[in-house]
Amino acid sequence: MIILYTKYIPNSNNTQVRHTIGAELLLNCHSCYTVLNKNLRQKTMSNMKTLFKSGLMSGLLFVVLTSVASATYQDYTYTYSDSDPDTMDSNYHYNSLTLSDDGSVAAAIGGLDVTAEADMVVFKDNKTTPAWGYSVGDNEAMLDLALSADGSTVIACGSEIWVYDITQATLLWEYSDNIYAYDVCVLSDDGQYLAAGDRGGSVTLWQRGSSTPVRTWEIAEPGYFVNSLTMTQSGNNIFASTDYTTAYLDTQSDDRLWIKQSATEILSAGCGDKDCTYGYLLRADDDLTYGGFTLYGINVHNSNTLWTKNIASDNDPVVALSSNGKKLVLTTNDGYYGYKGTTGRQLWKFMRSGGETDVAMSNNGKWIAVTDGHEYVYVFDWNYPHSTQRPLRMIAETFPGSVALSGNGATLVYEHGSFTFKDLPPSLLVKTKGVPVYARELPVHMQYYVSNPGNNKNLRLRTTLSLPQVALLSDFGQTVDGEPQGVKGKLLDYVNKTLPGYEVGEEGRVADQAAHSSEVISASFTMPDMIMPDWVGDLLEFLGLDDLFNDMFGQLSTPMDMLLNAKLNAEMASETSNQAEVGGLYPLFGLGQTQLYDAVTNEVYDSDRFFFIYIAF
Repeated sequence: MIILYTKYIPNSNNTQVRHTIGAELLLNCHSCYTVLNKNLRQKTMSNMKTLFKSGLMSGLLFVVLTSVASATYQDYTYTYSDSDPDTMDSNYHYNSLTLSDDGSVAAAIGGLDVTAEADMVVFKDNKTTPAWGYSVGDNEAMLDLALSADGSTVIACGSEIWVYDITQATLLWEYSDNIYAYDVCVLSDDGQYLAAGDRGGSVTLWQRGSSTPVRTWEIAEPGYFVNSLTMTQSGNNIFASTDYTTAYLDTQSDDRLWIKQSATEILSAGCGDKDCTYGYLLRADDDLTYGGFTLYGINVHNSNTLWTKNIASDNDPVVALSSNGKKLVLTTNDGYYGYKGTTGRQLWKFMRSGGETDVAMSNNGKWIAVTDGHEYVYVFDWNYPHSTQRPLRMIAETFPGSVALSGNGATLVYEHGSFTFKDLPPSLLVKTKGVPVYARELPVHMQYYVSNPGNNKNLRLRTTLSLPQVALLSDFGQTVDGEPQGVKGKLLDYVNKTLPGYEVGEEGRVADQAAHSSEVISASFTMPDMIMPDWVGDLLEFLGLDDLFNDMFGQLSTPMDMLLNAKLNAEMASETSNQAEVGGLYPLFGLGQTQLYDAVTNEVYDSDRFFFIYIAF
């Protein structure tokens, strides 16, 4: 995987070309990886830009700097703008993002207040310009919104209830009892039923066509806020919670199916909205020695507890469920976890230190998006076949907040002051199988994980190999038996004998992908002969070998320590330099890259990297 920092520049035919202006390599050592530090990245990119301008770099090392033209996968960023730019407030933000199942309709509320919003915007086709917007009065505020799965209806709630017909861009009706504000609201999939929970401990149900409430259930005393609501896709049932109660409701009856009290504060509750069979309850238990939270898996139909977990976190954990409730994601400030919703068994984890998180899932729970509150938006595939999860995408963003995924998982939207829409392209994760030590003509065994949230694709895989020398090129040429060497001469001599270049391991391996699917591909190819001809030494001398390679790879000995250990790495480096002098057998540090590309257009959708050791003769 490459983390890209991009800007979009219109070209002569008015399409947008993505110009990468920086990159970080995620280097995979089995299940671990590291990110090159900022100073090294800046030096590396400066050198590589110069080389690309001269046309000399292609085929020699990894191509990190890329330009990709794509009309298929679009990114849009929308920022609030006033009619008078001079009066704009930089504190304006958007929150409570939501998407229709197919990602074609999106809605958000925004404003200056940290707890309440004043505007709502709705997008349909062009995500840079709202299709429709609405601003409330000075004494009104929006606290939450919900969008029907079919994209026909959106509801906002706060000081009152607002219901909008998206197709007609019309406010259908608004409602207020002039007593309590509404903190949460929900819709059925077809938008025909809607409900809201107020600060008086009540849940109210409406039908889309009328502002007259159908019925109201009291689930707590006035003063206890309704803090969570889930409505089933059909609109037949509602699962609700307040600070100290949970209740399950039948929308066709005034009676509550069941109601339960809690001795400790309830932070949130929810269920899979397909039929609300499996759900969860998150409580704050301050008296517990492990750090403060308990997560309960429950059968919502009969209120029985299925499993419990003690959770330690400095911040309030956040929970998301698949539509059937069988997949549950929990995010804390120091890690993200995937649990089986029926039993609570942990299936995977991703250890990440962050701040306040938000999480969203596709309907089937396969794709997950998490914002870490500091610098990244992560996209995961639930089915990645290892207990230590790896992100398909890491999108660098400053203080990302709310996040939403379309029901099919193909479209992502997140807030970072402004908010950004992304169509998610196919992604790739690579893992070497067995001990990654190879020599020419030996088999290389690989495992490719290809994930495609979007439409059908004709995908191919290309794996290339390179052996940039790491500690040797930064240390070699300093002294021999205490006497200085001729640095340039020794480097060129070493390069002429041993420095490898760039070889294609395999190309064109088929990874045909159906829409919204993923697959594990096990593959093998023969390790090519990696030693380069003598003329490369002259080219590298012309490029200024010592400065270039010291800047680019001088700090990659740390990944070597990850592959081996510091002592063995140092011994290997010393032995390699000795063998280079006498023409013997020696190990070399290797970097591999696999690209996922389109078989027709050759557009590269993603790439991932791995380490290996090459035994040279």
